[in-house]
Amino acid sequence: MTLLRVAYSLNILILLPVALTTMLSIRGAEAVVEANFSADTPYRILVGCLWSAILACSILGLFFPQRMVGILILKVIYKALFLGLVIFPLWHSKGMNAVPIGLSLSFLAIVLVWPLILWKTYPWT
Repeated sequence: MTLLRVAYSLNILILLPVALTTMLSIRGAEAVVEANFSADTPYRILVGCLWSAILACSILGLFFPQRMVGILILKVIYKALFLGLVIFPLWHSKGMNAVPIGLSLSFLAIVLVWPLILWKTYPWT
């Protein structure tokens, strides 16, 4: 249970400055993606809304850790898909300078660590 709260707390720390600035400001979105992607699209607001929803669910997760575990699974899945479909191909074709390093590393850390937390919390043996 404590590990789940750690994951929710890290989600909150990461998303608090990112979610709303991404949704409300093109400059905020450009800072998140290190100006490597176009931030002036309706998808910026969609991503900001998604991150804000995950932020809200993570806050709820502090109080209801087991009930909100699905949000951690969702994060692993969508971040793994984004890494596999966008970041790694872009890195392979255009080099490391073409990808937002901070965003990519945070996504990679979550894809690697959250499953370990879930496995430790819910040992499926």
